[in-house]
Amino acid sequence: MVERNDDSASSIGRVLIALSAAEYAEQAVNTALSVAQSLHAELAGLFVEDVNLLRLAELPFARETGIATAASRPLEMAHIQRMLRDQAQRLERVLAAAAQRSQLPWSFAVARGQLLAEAFAREADLLLLAGAFGPARLWPVPAVANAAKGPVVAVFDASPGAYRTLSAAMSFAQQRGIAMLVVILAADGAQFERGREQVQQWLARRGISARYLHAAQLDPQRLLELAGSERAACLLLPQASEVVRQHAFATLLAGLNCPVFVAR
Repeated sequence: MVERNDDSASSIGRVLIALSAAEYAEQAVNTALSVAQSLHAELAGLFVEDVNLLRLAELPFARETGIATAASRPLEMAHIQRMLRDQAQRLERVLAAAAQRSQLPWSFAVARGQLLAEAFAREADLLLLAGAFGPARLWPVPAVANAAKGPVVAVFDASPGAYRTLSAAMSFAQQRGIAMLVVILAADGAQFERGREQVQQWLARRGISARYLHAAQLDPQRLLELAGSERAACLLLPQASEVVRQHAFATLLAGLNCPVFVAR
């Protein structure tokens, strides 16, 4: 378990929201804003131009079908580039307005590549990723307000971002007035009890209580099941945890019906 629990280990100075589809901008920005505001952190935005979409547009047989007319036409690179540019500008406008209303420092950038790779390459203490805002969803996403009836679920392990995970989870829970569930990764019951006591004391000094769950190991499928059974309002993970490093992490994000924060 992590032994260091001072304020420097839990401080969050920059919250980054990364998206590749601007249709989720308002919901996602509001979620990131609520956390950044309570932590007095900078709010940063990143729009990622999907390199796979651009590669598809280069193929001579690529076509698109209009929603209104159902007519098929060639997929033109100029159209895709214009669409991406418009989406990036929309996200920037939403982010700027939200940050200025809350008098938070803010920044914005555009990158081309894969969403997760570009997000993890940026400097930030806390990343807001897909989940309920993910463009890869294959089915309708219920409103976040309807999904947010359960607790904030935070994973606590021996990685460097463990206390930042708790700090962000505490902030989200306080903003929403909901409970916290801390999943403690521990090899056995004795290690779990030490970790639980450690986290309990850290939260108690901040006037917060939580429910605790022991997990000897976690994988994306287990987390997906846990978030579903708990009706999680939000899921928070340390970036260095094994779950984030697994190839199935993108599948986890696409399957979740709640925002996902990754702490560094």
